[in-house]
Amino acid sequence: MLAPMAGINDPVFRSICIEHGAMLTYTEMVSSKALSYKNEKTKNLLQLANNEDKVVVQLFGHEPQTIAKEAHNIELELGSQLAYIDINMGCPARKITKKGDGSALLKNQKLASEIVSACVEACDIPITVKIRKGFEEDEDISLEFAKAIERAGASAVCIHGRTAKQFYKGKADLTCGENLVKELEIPVIWSGDVDSYQKAHELKSKGFVAIMIGRAARGNPWCFSQNATYSMQDKISIAKKHVVNYEKLFPRNLAHMRKHCNWYVHGMPGATFARDKFSHCDTVDDYMNVFDELTERLEN
Repeated sequence: MLAPMAGINDPVFRSICIEHGAMLTYTEMVSSKALSYKNEKTKNLLQLANNEDKVVVQLFGHEPQTIAKEAHNIELELGSQLAYIDINMGCPARKITKKGDGSALLKNQKLASEIVSACVEACDIPITVKIRKGFEEDEDISLEFAKAIERAGASAVCIHGRTAKQFYKGKADLTCGENLVKELEIPVIWSGDVDSYQKAHELKSKGFVAIMIGRAARGNPWCFSQNATYSMQDKISIAKKHVVNYEKLFPRNLAHMRKHCNWYVHGMPGATFARDKFSHCDTVDDYMNVFDELTERLEN
């Protein structure tokens, strides 16, 4: 599955990942509070990709009734295209945790359980939760916390094997995930350090119902493919497609594509030249010119 990534999982990116083998995709993290205020920019995050038969919407917030109400509204709006609602209790970003959202909920098991219970009561679709190993640097509260949200009615839990204070440093601790598989009755999804189909396939043997790939998919949708072979020109072709299709959906925000394009060219000869050029791109033609120049460099 394509993991939820804020500022990355636009519909075009999700579409490309599906084309390359992602079996299920998550939206970006969506603020339940912003939805309740009818924020148009936030509502746009619920837009589906053109080849997305099913999508998982990930909500965040710390007010049980607000999250539950917006989860119910999303269920009504997306209907059969909604696979399930996932509640984010793992995001470590300071701007999220300082408001009591994301991984800050790992410090408040009672509130976390109330959020799950409220969503389960409000919705007919499954409610899942994404967590981390713990909040503080060296703690592991994942089993106790996961059992609490299981009792509250969660249909599955996804664990990222790092604490919030670790962010993405160090190695994800697989042991905490394996403990959840052994001790919980609900399915467990793994997230952390998965960068290929082969690695995901190996982890499935540990008893996880599904495996997420997140950061490794940036600029590399081939990570979802069983027999992935591609050239630098293939990456440039997909990057061009991403830019063109993104402009059709969001014509006023093409600066967003700068980071995606940097990920596509990472490791290529001429990547430094391209990154400098991308930083000034504002139109489709701007991006195409950079890619064409980069192609010439690769061929010479």
